[in-house]
Amino acid sequence: MFKERLLKLRCNMSGQTMTTVLKWVLYLCGAVAVSEAYMTRIDQCEPIEIPKCRAMPYNMTQMPNLVHHNTQENARLVFEKFEVLLDQNCSDSLLFLLCSIYVPICAVSLQPEAIPPCRSVCEKAKAGCEPLMNSYNVSWPESLDCSRLPRYERGVCVSPEAFVKPVKPKKAKGACQRDCLAEVQPGQSVQQMVSPKLRLPYKLQFVKVNRCV
Repeated sequence: MFKERLLKLRCNMSGQTMTTVLKWVLYLCGAVAVSEAYMTRIDQCEPIEIPKCRAMPYNMTQMPNLVHHNTQENARLVFEKFEVLLDQNCSDSLLFLLCSIYVPICAVSLQPEAIPPCRSVCEKAKAGCEPLMNSYNVSWPESLDCSRLPRYERGVCVSPEAFVKPVKPKKAKGACQRDCLAEVQPGQSVQQMVSPKLRLPYKLQFVKVNRCV
């Protein structure tokens, strides 16, 4: 149908007019494609459902996670196996490590893949909890292999230190601000937000803003 209409237009229009129409058709098709791609990326973010991970300094995650679970339900079933270890308080880094792997922070505006925890976070958790696990003849799980994670100075990763205290945005009627990403350099204000055009890798700090008015 579209092709037939285009042929009729071509018969009734001059060459210059036809060229203009085609340019507009291509422009509109491109705009629709970009809009759909943008909405798809936004839709990848979802609220964290694992109860213990709701204490994280961010509240939105994305799937698949870093161990290839496609749903939070699958992630939760595996996460629950670590709850006994969490209850032992063997490391104050363990919860952050597990949550950042099983329900990683959603940062699709920066990169499509989930951002992993830094290797130092994993090493700290392992140093505190592996001896306790070994005492029960349990090995440190391969899924938490610290050597696979990037070092802070060499790649993009998250750590507890990367999160700053929540900022208090000015109230704007009808506005809802979600988690924001902020690149904070020495001497800069924490409230300086990063443009979506930010190029990776960058050292990031995350500012949690969760205010709907």
